[in-house]
Amino acid sequence: MRNTETPTPSLNTVSWKVAPDRELRHLSTLHPSREELQALRQSLGLHQSLLHQLQDPDFAPGAVEFPRQLLVRLNVPEANAEGTLRWDRLDVVLTDDAVLTAAPRSLRPVEQARARFLRHDPPGGTDRFLAALVEEVVDGFDAIWRTLRKELEGMEAPGPRASAGALVAMGKAQTEMSELLRGLQAARECLAQLAYRGFQRIGKVAAAELLASHDRLKGLANTVEQVLERISGITEETSSPTEELSAESPEVIDTAIALGERRLHRMTMAHAMTALIGGLAVSFGAVAMAWTAGPWSHVMEHNQVHLLGSLAFPIGFIILLVGKGELFTENFFVPVTGVMSGRGKVRDLFVLWGSTLAFNLVGAVVFALLVSRPGVMADGAKHFLVQLAHDKVFVPWSTAFMKAVFAGWLMTMLTWLLLAARGQGSRLFIIWMMGFLIAAGHFNHVVISAAEVFMAMGLGAPVSVRQWAWMNFLPALLGNLVGGLVFVTLLGYVQAHSLRRSERRMHDVLRRRGTQH
Repeated sequence: MRNTETPTPSLNTVSWKVAPDRELRHLSTLHPSREELQALRQSLGLHQSLLHQLQDPDFAPGAVEFPRQLLVRLNVPEANAEGTLRWDRLDVVLTDDAVLTAAPRSLRPVEQARARFLRHDPPGGTDRFLAALVEEVVDGFDAIWRTLRKELEGMEAPGPRASAGALVAMGKAQTEMSELLRGLQAARECLAQLAYRGFQRIGKVAAAELLASHDRLKGLANTVEQVLERISGITEETSSPTEELSAESPEVIDTAIALGERRLHRMTMAHAMTALIGGLAVSFGAVAMAWTAGPWSHVMEHNQVHLLGSLAFPIGFIILLVGKGELFTENFFVPVTGVMSGRGKVRDLFVLWGSTLAFNLVGAVVFALLVSRPGVMADGAKHFLVQLAHDKVFVPWSTAFMKAVFAGWLMTMLTWLLLAARGQGSRLFIIWMMGFLIAAGHFNHVVISAAEVFMAMGLGAPVSVRQWAWMNFLPALLGNLVGGLVFVTLLGYVQAHSLRRSERRMHDVLRRRGTQH
């Protein structure tokens, strides 16, 4: 084992032998410049795309695999002198013969992990170094939680006559615990990846050690969540705070990235079954619309009847979303953010899109075959569905495309709003609102329109498959992609990253002012 100081001031290297003819290295760098990272890329043979991730401060915590290399980003917790929780970014890169740690400043877990790791005889491979480092990070979470718990034990118990100071202290503790829980959940997601995904650079022993750290974090997160719920109940009884209506954009993006990664790595059969259920479920919306509007077709004007039916259409959305089905357009936001953040591959996204769309349509066909059997639909409902299909198919191509842009926009916005909203009541209202807008606006959703047309064809509507494919399906597909990806996913992603940069600049300014004083 030996220490080697490199010409780069911010880089420190320690080497250890794992075999008589094989040596591994740990390289630790602090706040590396672009030039230093380029030098590291050449000396370690790092992939250019991995280097881009290292340079991106907005890359969320998690793991990304490259050929024979693995990048892991962790948020390391630390309480400052005032007791406020702060997070330091720690990047860990595993290669064949080295482990690189990069951080904006010297971090105690890195130093402690290296010292403890090198005391082992033999120390082990770079994956075991990662496992030791993760264990130190988990110890840091545990230490912060013990400190918070002691503060809670020493507080005045809030009650109806609690002092203002007690309420303020409890509120501060609640904020700190919420922040700690958010960090615990992000770390859990990262460790679950490392333990379960079977990365090439992580052996069985290291995977078992990482799984043990994951289980520790899981237990700690459950404890913090339970205490936080109790504190929230107490503060609600003793005060009337104003609750935020929704999460901030960066929080929504972080949640979407974590969900998107899981969705991208889900097996294709799981995609298919979830999409099949989605195609069946959303078809109930068109049926509810027809059953509600059909009996009034001979009494009211067509536009009035359509508006009446639109009130019932969201029933299909509620069945779809509460029943955990999935539509093609739901994958314009969550998995796309996973790919944009480096947590998945474009190929996996296309597989997800293709399988989801195909089995959405299969579900719509199956539902249409069943609902078009004699005696299932009343005459008024049949007439309404036939007219609805005519209105969807026999319109100018440009009109069908523009209506599809709005449908994709609304459906992707629905996904965003459901991630951001707090409370089941608000989520149900959002589902109903978006479903009503899509139906009332005659907007062209590729799966919903297909379900309506398929049912109408089964009931005798004069529409051919070729007419549906060219005049409805194709413009709906393209328009939905444009509306969802451009107006929600791209704009929301840029907004979240801009807010993060602004917050970091403000944090740096405040830190410099504090240092000056």
